[in-house]
Amino acid sequence: MNAFLETFGVSVPLVQGPMGGVSGPELVSAVVNAGALGVLPIWAAGIDSAQSAISSVQARTDKRFAVNLLAAGDATVHVTSTRQVIRGH
Repeated sequence: MNAFLETFGVSVPLVQGPMGGVSGPELVSAVVNAGALGVLPIWAAGIDSAQSAISSVQARTDKRFAVNLLAAGDATVHVTSTRQVIRGH
């Protein structure tokens, strides 16, 4: 258990599921601020929307959170898009 807590930098051994359409920045940041691992689903978002959602979580917390991506189809497209989101375009 301690390895999980230390690895993810959390105090509560809980992972919030990345449910598209439900798990937005507000829920993710609330979960993270409560001590668990929040997961932001951006698999259905375009680059601008994904960047906005990530920035919104970052504005609400200085703690770690995860981002859920869908790597179906052409993985190169997903990797390129993800890099653009992380780098801010």
